Amino acid sequence: MKNPRRAASVADPSAPATLQDVAGEPLTDGRARQALKLALRVLDLAGVFKRPHDMVQSLTQVARALKALDSLDSAEGYLEQALHWAASVPGHDVHLDLGCELAELSCTLAEQQRDRAEHDRHAGMAARDRARARALEVGALAGRVSDAHCEAKLLLRVSDVLDRCGDHDHATSLQNRAVALMGIGLHEPSAEPAQATPQSNWEQRLLAPSSTLLM
Repeated sequence: MKNPRRAASVADPSAPATLQDVAGEPLTDGRARQALKLALRVLDLAGVFKRPHDMVQSLTQVARALKALDSLDSAEGYLEQALHWAASVPGHDVHLDLGCELAELSCTLAEQQRDRAEHDRHAGMAARDRARARALEVGALAGRVSDAHCEAKLLLRVSDVLDRCGDHDHATSLQNRAVALMGIGLHEPSAEPAQATPQSNWEQRLLAPSSTLLM
């Protein structure tokens, strides 16, 4: 009898093997621990067939579980893997949305590192630079998404990241683009014909050639 096929591990080879090590600290939050454990199981299952969409989803869920446990370094690593797989997913929406989420996470990591090292003025600079670069990339490619509403949402999210990174000029520019996109369609004529008012209906009946009201 053949041994059952085991799911291939697709996590970063340098990543720790146990749940406690992956989180970087003991998992005291029961619900967060369960979420991470389930996400890692799903990731192993996705690794059997390595379908890009499944890999993106499973890696993203692991990253979000780690973020909930305040393990931002590990979460960033898993999101970077998800972004790599997203390049194989058709279209641009998934890739850009994930790039936006990664920029937000890197920015949060930079702020965390800065707050934990009050006397080190260089703390968090590398993470902040990554966040800024990713936000600018998403802003440059946002026009490739499926519709203007999605583009505006992406622009607002990355503009917030840039503002938190201190790049206020680019943040304002992207906000203005988003506002312009949200204004599209406000003054376009309605596709449905306007309904006549009761008075105009009465006038049409009165002036109709076959009307007996004028006889």
